[in-house]
Amino acid sequence: MAITALTVAMQSFALQSTAPTLKDGFYVGIDGGVSHSQATLDHSHKSQKLKYNDHFRHTNNMPILGFIIGYGRRYYDNYFGVEMQGHGYSDNKNQQSVQFQGPPTTTDMSNFELDKSLSLLLVYGRYLSKRILLLTQAGITAAHINNTTTTTTTSHGKKSDPYVFYNQSSWLKGFKLGAGIQVALTSHISGRVMLDYNDYKQKQYTFNNKMSTNDHFRLQTQSLTAGLIYTF
Repeated sequence: MAITALTVAMQSFALQSTAPTLKDGFYVGIDGGVSHSQATLDHSHKSQKLKYNDHFRHTNNMPILGFIIGYGRRYYDNYFGVEMQGHGYSDNKNQQSVQFQGPPTTTDMSNFELDKSLSLLLVYGRYLSKRILLLTQAGITAAHINNTTTTTTTSHGKKSDPYVFYNQSSWLKGFKLGAGIQVALTSHISGRVMLDYNDYKQKQYTFNNKMSTNDHFRLQTQSLTAGLIYTF
């Protein structure tokens, strides 16, 4: 019995000693998953003949793919790091129209596209074991969007050509929060699953073309991703 117990204890120790553990230091990685976006755009514009408000609400579910670069260290059971992330979005176009009864009848069409995002994050984690790490992230982020709104008028049965009165291609600044888990798979490779929330706000501004336009824009995204991390 004593020999059997000693054998089991030695086997258990051997398994523990050969189990992969999470490493400190520089790391790179890739991740991918799905993202849900919600964009709210309010127009208040006027010209000599027209004065009205638009409210567009774009929602979209889309696949994302990204890269990860970072550095982290373990202090006792705590983990501290800094990380940069970049993500690209596909199947990300969304279209919505709003109609105003005239005369003339006016139809505004908004085309919204979320292109890519970049984030710089502070990372804090708590080790459940040498192999498993609970992660939280917080930091700044920026998203590149393309948003074009056209207007068409119909009067006495005649429809005008679409006129582009709003065309925006810019970076929106915001903040990002995330939480997830990371598990060592080998001595250098680990797997990660993260749930992220991004909030981008753009202040109201006015510009004049053929119309004077006041705009307020807000973009929010929630993403679920899984990735692989290589630590040097």
